[in-house]
Amino acid sequence: MKKISGILMVLALASVLVTGCKGKTPAPQAGKVLAEVNGAKITETDFSAELEGKPDFYKQYAQSADGKKQILDRLVERKLILATADKEGLSNSPEVEAKIQAYRERVILDKLKEKVLASQFQVTDDDVKDYFNAHPEMYNRPEAARVKEIVVADAKTGDQVYREAKASPAKFDELARKYSIDTESKNRGGDKGFVNKGDFPPELDAKAFALKEQEISPPVSSGGKFYILQVVQKRPAEQKELSQVADQIKRRLEIEKKQDQWKTYLDNLKKGAQITYTK
Repeated sequence: MKKISGILMVLALASVLVTGCKGKTPAPQAGKVLAEVNGAKITETDFSAELEGKPDFYKQYAQSADGKKQILDRLVERKLILATADKEGLSNSPEVEAKIQAYRERVILDKLKEKVLASQFQVTDDDVKDYFNAHPEMYNRPEAARVKEIVVADAKTGDQVYREAKASPAKFDELARKYSIDTESKNRGGDKGFVNKGDFPPELDAKAFALKEQEISPPVSSGGKFYILQVVQKRPAEQKELSQVADQIKRRLEIEKKQDQWKTYLDNLKKGAQITYTK
């Protein structure tokens, strides 16, 4: 109960405009006064307004004696705080007025956008299929391997480092930091992360994807340097079926259509307006 009370206290202090799980709020009794604070009345309507947009468990608890008392206490505290702020002249301060105006504008804009985008968009099965076929890279994962490397400048050093790595595979990271001339990977113990098949130069690609997990390659010459490779983990290629991603694609297309409609609406507003930019 202590944990629930803490949650309720936070929710009670939150703005009544905060959205949450929707549920029905008990019908207000406008004439019933629940409390008075220095003559200012707190009514059943105020209490019900406090529950708007709150989760169902909060509304259910509000019907109990403890819950009602706790929420009413929060409303009393709010009345006291607002009255004090008003006496301090904060209610009409320029800063407060500016924030209220900015918030009002955001609410109006959101309501207009909601109205403009109220129509339901029809995303057909063919739309989903066409998008899936047009973006294979998003749903087909190529074969990949997590690779570590030690890059050296000459074959002699490469042979030496390879022998050390083969003798103590667990020290590959340490050897990379000691010998590798690749400044990007040496500080990570030579770790290149997952590399897709085909991303390495051909000679390195062929060697890396021929290795078994934890296997270490002899030095491979590429671009005037020598690479000792270790494959930490291999990941097979994966091709997702349309049925696996159809809902995801549909939601994406619905969002894109809404964005397009809103952009068109704004463009039309601009075309019908006289807009002048001053330097």
